[in-house]
Amino acid sequence: MNPRASSRLPETTLRLAQAAGRRGWTPSSGHPARLASFLVAGLLGLATQLGMTALLYGRLHLPLWLGSGIAIQTAILVTFTVNSRVTWRDRTGGRPLPRRFLTFEAVSLVGLGINEAVLLTVATVVGIHYLVATVCGAASASCWNYLANHHVTFRR
Repeated sequence: MNPRASSRLPETTLRLAQAAGRRGWTPSSGHPARLASFLVAGLLGLATQLGMTALLYGRLHLPLWLGSGIAIQTAILVTFTVNSRVTWRDRTGGRPLPRRFLTFEAVSLVGLGINEAVLLTVATVVGIHYLVATVCGAASASCWNYLANHHVTFRR
């Protein structure tokens, strides 16, 4: 029996999928899909950051700048893992994983500075709750992180 005859996919779809597989195409190779994947990774990072900030500052009473800094670094590790394995999995650039991580870390440290500046300003100067300020800081850093990682860390 012909395997294609038993498939529920139309013949044209099967041929396109086979051709795409031969060309190394991945679902995240276009900007809309890549950005969506980046946002999902960012949400996982944000959940990590919020949880760690609540623990370190809210429960353990570390200074906000220190607790949020550690939380952001933890989120960087989470987002690197997801972005490396999903968002830009088609763009290793022939560079080994440790080198990509160090580049990601350097880009993310600028994002950490943006994040901390916004978070601390919104929480201490404006007086908004520290977890809302955390979201504001993460949102402001995410634009920088996406563009810099797209063009530097995971370039073709």
